[in-house]
Amino acid sequence: SLLSVDLHTGRKHQIRLQLSRQLSCPIVGDELYGPSSSSAGPGRRGMFLHAAKLALPHPVRAREDVAVKAPLPGHWRVLPRAAVDKAREFLSGD
Repeated sequence: SLLSVDLHTGRKHQIRLQLSRQLSCPIVGDELYGPSSSSAGPGRRGMFLHAAKLALPHPVRAREDVAVKAPLPGHWRVLPRAAVDKAREFLSGD
């Protein structure tokens, strides 16, 4: 599943903990909160959790945000092509 999650505390830990413990749906590759079956696969490293966009209040202009976008990580290549394309499409919108 592809999820869009807004953090209010700025801590990715809360996503990992809530998905695993409350929804029984750990993030693939999460070795701390996921079962061993949530591994990204043989020879693969990394969790399938990505901060696509970060927006912070501008330090001087209070009514503006500073936003930064990041491309998908390279280890996402192990996903089926359709899933990667859908993630890119999702991330290209605001």
